[in-house]
This record gives sequence, C-alpha cells and structure tokens, in this order.
Amino acid sequence: MFKFSKKLNIRFISIFIMVSMVIPALFINYYTGSIGKYIGSSLYMIVAIWGIFEIIKAFGFNKYNSLITSSTIILFFLIGWNEYNLIVHYNLDSLEWKKVGLQTLILKAFDWKPYTLVLLTSLIPIVLEPNIAKNNQLGYIKTQLLITSMMIITFTFFKGAWVINVFNISYLILFVLIAIISDSMAFFGGRFYGLKWFKELKFAPNISPNKTWEGFIIGFVCSFIYIFLIGIFTNIWKDLEINKYLISFLMALFLSFVAPIGDLFFSYLKRQIKIKDFSSLIPGHGGIFDRLDSISMIISTIVLILVFIH
Repeated sequence: MFKFSKKLNIRFISIFIMVSMVIPALFINYYTGSIGKYIGSSLYMIVAIWGIFEIIKAFGFNKYNSLITSSTIILFFLIGWNEYNLIVHYNLDSLEWKKVGLQTLILKAFDWKPYTLVLLTSLIPIVLEPNIAKNNQLGYIKTQLLITSMMIITFTFFKGAWVINVFNISYLILFVLIAIISDSMAFFGGRFYGLKWFKELKFAPNISPNKTWEGFIIGFVCSFIYIFLIGIFTNIWKDLEINKYLISFLMALFLSFVAPIGDLFFSYLKRQIKIKDFSSLIPGHGGIFDRLDSISMIISTIVLILVFIH
C-alpha cells in the first residue's frame, strides 16, 4: 500500500488550507456587492504586500525597509481613485456594463501613473541600505533591476487578478489553469520522457537543472492547445477586435512560452540571492511567489497585452 511521506502530507495539508482561504476571497469579489469588492481588494493588497516583503527581505534588506517598500503596493492599487471606485461598483447586470469586455475594465484600472510610482519606490531599499547590494555580490544595478522587475510583476499581477476576478471569476480560473497545465504537463513530460528525445541536453541547466526539453515541449503543446481552445470557445479576447482564430493562435503561442519563463525567472532570482525559498510561510511550499511564479507571470503578461494593444 502506497504511503505518503511526512513532507508530502505537509504539502497536501498546506494546499488544502490555501484553497480553503483563496476560494472564499474569489467568491467575495465576484458574487458580493461593493462592500465585498472592497474586502476582496484589501485581501489582494495584503497578499501582494507580503509577497514583495518576502522577496526584498530575501535580498538581505532589513524587515523595516522591506515593509516600507512593500506597503507602497497600496498606493499602486489606489491611484486613479475614481476608476477604482467604478470597478468596485461594477455590476455585470447593469445596462452601463452590458457590453463591456475584459480589456475595457483593465484599461480603467491601469495607466502609466502607478508604474512611475513603482519605479520610484523600487529605489527605496538600496537608498536606505546601500551596502546590501555590495554585500550580496550582485551589485547595485543588478539588484535594482531585479527588485524593480519584481515590483512591476507584483503590482500588475495582483491588481490585474483582482480586476479579472471582479469581471468574471471564470476567466481568472481559466488563466490560472494555463500555469497549472503548463507546469504539471512539463513535470510529467520530464518525468517520463526526460532526456529520451534530447540525450543529455537539458533545458536550462544553469537555472533549473531538473528541467528538460522533453518536459518543456510537452508542457508547451498542452498549454497551447488549452489556450487556443479557450480563445475559440469563450469571448475572452473580444475587445482586441482581431479575428478570433488568429488572436487565439497568437495568444496561445505567446502565453505557452510565458508560463515556463515565469518559473525560470523566479528560479533565476532565487539562485542569484542564493536561497531555496522566499520564505517558510507555507509549510512544504515556501513563500507567496514560490507558489505563484508561473501564475503571476501569465496574468501580468495578459494584463500588459490588454493595456498596450488597443
């Protein structure tokens, strides 16, 4: 009889607890009125703050510096207060919003202003503790680029996920499934076929030694088929006003690359600062972005596409 190890038991328990906490938050955003959406957006902000706090602290910056920087996420959420309130009071059944697509709502929530603030506030850690970049041997420029990249991803991901959640909870689930399908199929593909097609040729040996080209190809093909099909059978990309088959193909092609790149980016980041996990917040899993690596990159990319292609 198959027995689970203690480590696996901890991981399954942690997953169960996380799902039990996340699902109510998703439903509060979508199925409740404005009060529920304010509560939901607050929950998204709290998780975003903690996620960036973990990462900045992992670089070696002290907890007060990390908290000051991560707390600015609140400002990123609230820039454009009128648009923020408009989304909070968004009602799918109202005449005003009857024909609104996802891109329309995304454009209400995002413009250049919060990204200017992101660039400025990402300077806080190094300004307050200039020696950290020298001590971690990454240097000022590399440390700054990594922190700025993470803050852009964090802001875009969490605010974008909240807006998508408010618009249509089904869309958010569909987007999350892109990362899950890509990661799981790549894992099983590598497990059963790894190094059988491409002998001793690994996918990214210096970043993630266990990844194989076989796993990448299988994960890519499965996620491509999935993304193409949801583009064909839903109205997710309708605001882009491009032929349904063409936009479905292009998004499938692009996003199928983004999912593994997201995983590799976070693996690269952890290797640069010489850590295994960003924190021990989630037993058996690590920190916020140890679990949300590919998902955050997928949703951030979708949001940026919808913001800049209109």
